[in-house]
Amino acid sequence: MRVLTLIVAILLIGSELSAADLDRGAVPFQAEGVIVTTSPVRDAPPHGLFNLFLGKEIESTKQGSKVKIIGKKTYDGFSGTNTWYQVESVNDLKASKDRPLWIYGGIEGKKTQIKINEKGSTLDPCYM
Repeated sequence: MRVLTLIVAILLIGSELSAADLDRGAVPFQAEGVIVTTSPVRDAPPHGLFNLFLGKEIESTKQGSKVKIIGKKTYDGFSGTNTWYQVESVNDLKASKDRPLWIYGGIEGKKTQIKINEKGSTLDPCYM
């Protein structure tokens, strides 16, 4: 019973992180991207125990929308390395310090959801 209580406490703590805490795992990444497939725009990438928590969905992307990527976060999953991008704006929605914007980029080495145009950054070979 104590183990179950501890797990529940950890899950609750993980879900109450501030936006600043959620962005700590991002690595600076300067690039422009074009949305290939429609996907949700969230206020946080996966976080918490085993990356089980997703940020709140704010809106959806539109195919062909352009985004300015400012950060990248990856984590290992069952089917490969998942990539999330922190972006400055999507459609007409603007990011702010209180509300960062995140888009799922796909699994590295497989079909991606964002076509990235390099801007002085090192890209993984699977994105070129």
